[in-house]
Amino acid sequence: MSRISPRVLGAWIGSLFRFDPEKHRITVDQTPSAELHAALDEVGVEVLGVKDSGAIISLVTDVATGKIDGTITPDDDIIVEGEKIRIAPDGEAGLGIFFISETGPETPVTHRLTQNDPKKIIARGVPALASGHYTLVIRTRFAHGSTLLNASRTLTYNVTLTVA
Repeated sequence: MSRISPRVLGAWIGSLFRFDPEKHRITVDQTPSAELHAALDEVGVEVLGVKDSGAIISLVTDVATGKIDGTITPDDDIIVEGEKIRIAPDGEAGLGIFFISETGPETPVTHRLTQNDPKKIIARGVPALASGHYTLVIRTRFAHGSTLLNASRTLTYNVTLTVA
């Protein structure tokens, strides 16, 4: 149903040069036949859902206390860890870290981020939040590498943060 051909990748210098596993790699090429192409036309597709983006906030640490239980200290730093959490592009309106209170208003982190990486953000100076419960939200267009999404993505931490 298909043609399979072995191939060696790498540079060869002259006809007497020998295979070197440090410089060469053995691979296989597969070319589908007309019958296989025709058979693929008969394959059905069932959409089971949208693939998870892999972007997630997994942990928030209060730098002042070292606690990871959801307690945060106003006017101090937090470390946010996860996957694909980098806030990018830098300085774009509507993007950043936000604390949303139970009553609805959201308060952004306005200080420059000490660290802004795909897996770790250090936010300087949690805003002067009143006592209560908050949801941490990150809005970003970061996808991976230097690739940006066309629209912003909202990531919500699944642990309620508390200011005593």
